[in-house]
Amino acid sequence: MEERVGLDAAWRLRTAESPLRNPREFFTLLLVDMRRAFYLGYVLFVRDFSAKYRQTLFGYLWAVLPVAFTTLLFIALSAAKVLQTTQADIPYPLFVLTGTVLWQTFFDSLMGPISGVQRSKTMLLKLNFPKEAVVVSALLEAAFNLVLRLLIVGVVLLCYSSLHPTGFLWFSLSTLSLVFLGTVLGVLFVPLSLLFHDVQYALATFAGLWFFATPVVYPIPAGGTARSLLLLNPVSPLLTSSRAVLFNPEQQFPAAYFVILILALVTAALTWVFYRVAMPHVIERLGE
Repeated sequence: MEERVGLDAAWRLRTAESPLRNPREFFTLLLVDMRRAFYLGYVLFVRDFSAKYRQTLFGYLWAVLPVAFTTLLFIALSAAKVLQTTQADIPYPLFVLTGTVLWQTFFDSLMGPISGVQRSKTMLLKLNFPKEAVVVSALLEAAFNLVLRLLIVGVVLLCYSSLHPTGFLWFSLSTLSLVFLGTVLGVLFVPLSLLFHDVQYALATFAGLWFFATPVVYPIPAGGTARSLLLLNPVSPLLTSSRAVLFNPEQQFPAAYFVILILALVTAALTWVFYRVAMPHVIERLGE
């Protein structure tokens, strides 16, 4: 009898115009679906990831080639004196490599949920399954790419005799903050991106400009307006702190790092509810 009541409650929650009218049932079903979403997300990850690289010449190397090309480009610009940088404590190639790895990790996490729902649009229209599975799949892909890039960073640090095991551990863990922030922002745009493809293109274009407004290939100035503007960028504290602890394990994470994480956690909770409420309406409109 209790099971029947639970099924009836779930059905009402799935078909009600406003699920938030009954918050208790809404969050109960949300937590139940999350358990299913982890397994389904893994299945989607395996399917999409194998399909993505099946007919490529370089295979999984494409996870690290963009980072390598960007790093080599800015190293060449610096060597040619086209790009003037001042970073005495860290060899510039290492500075650019680590910054690019961190930025690419954030970018993949930002665009991953949007790309994931586009690939799974047919499934979303035809099957009733926890939509969080698409987000889990995107997270797993970002994590896989991150592991490959961390291996490259570790090898390069060994070549420079600059590998500090403790710093590398903190660096690896800190990159997860960029995965988290990027995923939260990406999920926020998912419902709108399903209705208008312009959102995906606009976000990718904006991210290209965002790259240059983030201290990826140059250090934050010691003072002035540029420093103030860079510190307003939510990616800056996470990226610079992660890079700093890699080379100096004794480096303390600044207050701004934790402020961004707390804001990201609050935004994640709100985004999760928004995603849950909006997706059925978006899918219904796409099916018309």
